[in-house]
This record gives sequence, structure tokens and C-alpha cells, in this order.
Amino acid sequence: MFRFDEGLKVYLHRPAIDFRMGINGLALMVEQALGMSPFATAVFVFSNRRRNRVKILGWDRTGFWLLLKRLEQDRFIWPDEATVPTLTAEQLHWLLDGIDVAVAQRHPHRFYERVGQSLIYRYTNLEAGLTTHAYWTSNCQQCAIRAQCTKLSYRRVRRWEHENVIDAMQRRLDREPERMRRRRQTVEHPFGTIKHWMGSTHFLTKTIGRVCTEMSLHVLACNLKRVMSVLGVAEAMKAMQLARA
Repeated sequence: MFRFDEGLKVYLHRPAIDFRMGINGLALMVEQALGMSPFATAVFVFSNRRRNRVKILGWDRTGFWLLLKRLEQDRFIWPDEATVPTLTAEQLHWLLDGIDVAVAQRHPHRFYERVGQSLIYRYTNLEAGLTTHAYWTSNCQQCAIRAQCTKLSYRRVRRWEHENVIDAMQRRLDREPERMRRRRQTVEHPFGTIKHWMGSTHFLTKTIGRVCTEMSLHVLACNLKRVMSVLGVAEAMKAMQLARA
């Protein structure tokens, strides 16, 4: 029986493939594109161009398994690394659930390093509606530069439970600083246009649910106007009818 055991290796084929491929075509792609053996103790994951379908190929002693998942409305968040991404079985489940595996990592309990020492996880607390983790070490009292770090007996560090997502985003920006420039070109201008449309009063509704709905309608109107400006009304209507088909 084929199972996604904890130690199973998972390899993702980053570019989209022709989804008409069957077992033979995918096995050949594993050999030629990934440079690996399709008979290895691993599974190989492929996606179509729209990222709403996934095929998983695996060898099980006597034959191949080919698994298919199709999303009706959503899209899979596919890693964008240039190399062949390697995932764990758990991360494969995250990917299939629509989670961005590039930023979703378990929160480690020991990873801070200060003057050769590690801060130890102590407890989890809820602060202002946010779940935070607290860390400290008892070695602070022997530290030669403790006075530069804290006035207390030891330094406590608190981190939000999803702080690793922000850290991962910052690392990506450090590697590719032009992404922020591209964001300003593609996001800031539409955002400024929407604010101009909304006028000086901005939101006309109250409470978070109504405001979110109002903002969603503004964004939808902006996107529709841009599509009609680029394609024309007739082509935009045709594209929407094809998308519904």
C-alpha cells in the first residue's frame, strides 16, 4: 500500500507541465528534467499552468501510483525557487491544503544565539490577541556584556508565533531588493487610484466585516476597469464567459 510516510522524500517539478501526460510521460520527465530515478523511494509532484491541478507520481515496488487532485476554485501556491524543491511529507500536505510552504515553518524552540549561548523556550502566552513565545537563558548573569543588553538579571525575548513568516519575507527582500520596486510599480499606483475614487471620506461603512466588503468591491471595480481598458469590453466579457465554462 502506498503511503505518505514521515520519512518519504518529496520532489517538486517547478515549471508547469502538459497535464495530458500520463505515467510514462511523467516518469520520463523525472529522468530528463529532474535528473532523478522515477523508481526511487520518493514521490514527484507536478502542476498545470493554472496551478489548480496536481499530479503525484510514485513507485511502489510492483508499479507506479499516479494521484490527481483538482481544485474547483482555488489555486496551489507553488514554490518559485530555481532549483528542484525538496519537501517533507508534512509540507506536501501543507501544499495540497493551499499553504505557502516557502514561509510556513514550525516555530523552533531553540534558535537564538547570544555570545555563544542559546535562549531556551520557556512558555507561550496570549498578548493583545496574539500568541507569543518567551525565551531566555540563565547564563545571562555570567555574560560580560549583559549591561549592554538588559538591566534585569537576564534578557527575555518574546516572538509572535508567526514571526518566522515576517523573517522569511525580509530574507526574500534582502536577496531580491528589486521586488519592492516592482511592488511599487504594480501595487502602489492602483492603490492610489482606488483611494482617489473613494474620495476624502474613504470608507462609508463601519465594523471590520462591512469595511472588508466595501474594500473588496472597490478592488473588484478597479480590476474590471483595468481589464476592460486592456482587452476591451467585448474581449473581457468573452474571457469571463470562458472562465465560467
